Amino acid sequence: MKYSVWQLSLLCLILALCRPSAVWAKEFMCREISLSEGLSQSYVSSMARDDVGFLWIGTRFGLNRYDFDHIKNYYSSPTDENTLPDNSIRRIFVDSHNTIYVACEKGTAIYRRQSDDFQRLTLPDGRLFNVRSFKEEENGVLMGGAGGFFFYDYKLGKIVKLQVQGGSKLYYTLNSQLNYLL
Repeated sequence: MKYSVWQLSLLCLILALCRPSAVWAKEFMCREISLSEGLSQSYVSSMARDDVGFLWIGTRFGLNRYDFDHIKNYYSSPTDENTLPDNSIRRIFVDSHNTIYVACEKGTAIYRRQSDDFQRLTLPDGRLFNVRSFKEEENGVLMGGAGGFFFYDYKLGKIVKLQVQGGSKLYYTLNSQLNYLL
């Protein structure tokens, strides 16, 4: 039986479409990690991946850094200010500078790679503050949470509490301080 070039081309196309191809298929590797591999707790509240390749996993009892081979745990210590504010992790956020922000139940901290520890973020009066969400802006990171809006200024390396003016539950107008900082 003789086939035309057109029929052979169509047959090759059909075979190529029907068979899995490395060009089309993406390979996903899933690996279960649990308490037995070193995870600090089984309830995961937040995850983020940094530019180095670490997967940061927040739980109700500590922060975990996973390099896809080992897990390193980070915990709060009441006698060491270079640890997390507490062990209940709510959110993890990585900005474009590869800075890792960790929002805990009782405060927020920034991971310091050089010393492998944390800087607790405080207001000018020394109080810790709770953050529930992060939004990166050009000059820093806007944070919202219990007690209002806060801004971490990249140049100053400090937190500024922003004043909220007027508004309702759905809409807020921030004063010129925010416009100046952003």
